[in-house]
Amino acid sequence: MQTEPHTPGQAPTRGATSSRTQLVADWLALTGPETGGSPILSYALRYDDASGATVWTELLGVSADSLALTYTVTTSITVAETYLFQYRAKNIHGWSAWSPSLALVAASPPD
Repeated sequence: MQTEPHTPGQAPTRGATSSRTQLVADWLALTGPETGGSPILSYALRYDDASGATVWTELLGVSADSLALTYTVTTSITVAETYLFQYRAKNIHGWSAWSPSLALVAASPPD
C-alpha cells in the first residue's frame, strides 16, 4: 500500500561550514519503505528564527519542489542565538510529519 512518506527519524545535522555568520543544515534522503512506496518529490525545511519554536519560517521545498539535501542561512543571524531546524518529505500522497529538531548555535567551532 502506498502512503505519504514516513516521518524522518533523524533531525537534520549541522553542516561542516556552519559558523557565526551562516547556519548550514544537512539531511538524509528518505529511501526504501520510508518513501511510502512512491518517489520523493520534495523536501521542505523550516527554522524557528531563534523564536524558541513559536514562529517557523519555511525555507525550502514548499512553494517550489526541491530535492536539495542541504541549505544555508546567511541572513538575519545573531551570534550566540540558537536556531531550530526541521525537515519533511513529500510524495504524490502528501507530506510526512516534521522531523525531530536540530538546534544550531550561531558560533564558530573552537580552535
